[in-house]
Amino acid sequence: MCTIMAAGMGVGLAGSLMRGAAEQSQHEAAAQVDRVTAMQAQGAAADAVERGRTRELQETMAGARVLSGALVAGSGSGAVVGTGAGAASRRASEAVLEVSRKTIRINAALDAYGLREQARAHYQKAQDEIAAGKNAFVGTFLSGIATAAGQAGRVAADMPGRGEESSADTPDQQYRDDTLRLEH
Repeated sequence: MCTIMAAGMGVGLAGSLMRGAAEQSQHEAAAQVDRVTAMQAQGAAADAVERGRTRELQETMAGARVLSGALVAGSGSGAVVGTGAGAASRRASEAVLEVSRKTIRINAALDAYGLREQARAHYQKAQDEIAAGKNAFVGTFLSGIATAAGQAGRVAADMPGRGEESSADTPDQQYRDDTLRLEH
């Protein structure tokens, strides 16, 4: 009887270990996905900054084309280019170009910041998944131990103690057993 009980408890504990290991593996896999997503977000943040630089250079070249075209048109008409309305127009165009370039830089920086924050959140989520996996493993294992201890306690409670007579040996139990036999 004790051997069967011990085998049952051993199988139960082994099952608890396997469930705990499976849960831990599941959390580790989720953590790996979060780490990969975080790395992708970091790469996208770097790309956002680089795209901003490229877009800023494109805007600078387009603005230079407009400014130089206006300069050529003004000088071709015989006007004095560096003074008066022509100079004011040029300064206004340069200011608009600078605002446009700053806007591009700021937007790129904001995109990169948002993507870095996403990466940080995914890294944190990965750490949380690892902790949850460890907790699941320990919790499942401890639950298995508690279940095995409960089974052992129930079996021990049903067993007669040393020096005690078995419930089947009491006169009341013998009377019930005899009555049941007569009825069948």
